[in-house]
Amino acid sequence: MVSPRPDAELASAKPDTGMVSQVRRFNRTVTRRIGALNDAFLARDRPLGQARLLWEIGPDGSDVRALRARLDLDSGYLSRLLRCLAGDGLITVTPSETDGRVRIAELTSAGRAERAELDRLSDGAAGAILGSLTGRQRDRLITAMAEVERLLTASANSSSASSNALSDSDMASADISAAPATCATKTTSTLPGRPEIKNADASSAR
Repeated sequence: MVSPRPDAELASAKPDTGMVSQVRRFNRTVTRRIGALNDAFLARDRPLGQARLLWEIGPDGSDVRALRARLDLDSGYLSRLLRCLAGDGLITVTPSETDGRVRIAELTSAGRAERAELDRLSDGAAGAILGSLTGRQRDRLITAMAEVERLLTASANSSSASSNALSDSDMASADISAAPATCATKTTSTLPGRPEIKNADASSAR
């Protein structure tokens, strides 16, 4: 009989309360440090969810279903975010020319300008975090970040492969024109900018 691999044993073991507490503490630190709790992410009068979605749509546009899968968002919530961005004149959402069931989100000229500004502010804020550290501390932080990203990706891939499946008809029914216009209240906050995590979503802990 083949003995179970150590990795498999660890994956099946229930984490102890100390581990759970550490993960939650880490999440709280990250969400506070990157400004995820602010209604005006990077002082741009929109929350992190909208800013991240704008970045993910990208200069070439994106299939709405792909956005939902990539960001692991509920279709109703994604529709509300898209409606908010469309209402601000930053994006358009239209049926695909080749398949009417598929909806495509694209940046307007104002959306491209806003995305470029978010990129600039994100780079500056990330640089500010690194700027307060010594060279050795920067190396340690970047190495640790890469390891955390790798492990979080592995955790996500192993636990949620099937939970986010969505059919064409489901996504076609998530019409942003029918979504409630519940955009976040805009503020005039001048809080310092925080860095955007471009390749991994920053999720807050309870």
